[in-house]
Amino acid sequence: MSYLKNNYHWLLFIIVIFGSIGAVVFTQQRADTGPNVVFEPPSPEVLQRIKDSVAARNAQDTVKPPPPGETEESGYWHGDHWHRTAPVETSVDTQPNDSAYGVTRQGTRYLKNPAWADRPEAHAIPTGPPLNIDWSDLPTILSRADWYDPRTWESYRNFWGFDRPHVRENGTVPWRVVIDNHGTPLQWHENIALVTFYTKRKGFCPTPEQLAQYESLQAEYEDARLLGLSETTTRLQQQINTLVASAQGELPNPYSYEIDFYGDPYKPGERTPPEVSKERMKTAIRNLYKRLGIEHLYDLYEHH
Repeated sequence: MSYLKNNYHWLLFIIVIFGSIGAVVFTQQRADTGPNVVFEPPSPEVLQRIKDSVAARNAQDTVKPPPPGETEESGYWHGDHWHRTAPVETSVDTQPNDSAYGVTRQGTRYLKNPAWADRPEAHAIPTGPPLNIDWSDLPTILSRADWYDPRTWESYRNFWGFDRPHVRENGTVPWRVVIDNHGTPLQWHENIALVTFYTKRKGFCPTPEQLAQYESLQAEYEDARLLGLSETTTRLQQQINTLVASAQGELPNPYSYEIDFYGDPYKPGERTPPEVSKERMKTAIRNLYKRLGIEHLYDLYEHH
């Protein structure tokens, strides 16, 4: 069962006393610190994972066939997993539709930022050799880069997979760049909890069509069991076992989540109510399933 620590002061006390970071962090703090404070440069190992992922995407995404039950129109490859582009519930952190994406000259699919609609360099087709910029040195590199050069935008998009945030008039940004423990660059939106660490496990990972078949077989099995139809239940159980065995895949481990949050407190000077923290946690986990392309499995594994 996933769990959440939302007592910030107690968490700090544990960190000071024991000199270690707890398994699950859910930080309640005001968003009055800029990205200079939040961003921690990734380790060389994580950076290499990002670069390898970009290279693999450029080399394979356009030639790998869709997985069983999918089509070119239903989604796209992202590294080693398939993203479905079917409509999803509206949320700050949902997967946008195809019109919200662009593709660089190198074939990297990136999420556009509408806030740059009036910036010509963000929409111009780059010319000349691509720039090789190491964007891990955020936020320092942002101020040194030549943003009048379309190749700078191209380089950033190739590295992170999305446009850079637009700084507001008060100097804050709508999201911060973070990297999860698998080397995946993420947009960490204020007031939206985010899973930044999780482990993986093998298990029943059906497509939406296989899930519907599984639920239908389970319902038939239950009816037959209540009616005492032993031969029917045996046959249905065999069909269920065959389906489960044929639809194995990678799933997030629900006992491993680390969930981070920054933004406005529930009420100034008051502790966030447990029901609010629980809802934030559920949003973070559902959005993890969305970005892994398996949102349809959320209710199957996270019904709590």
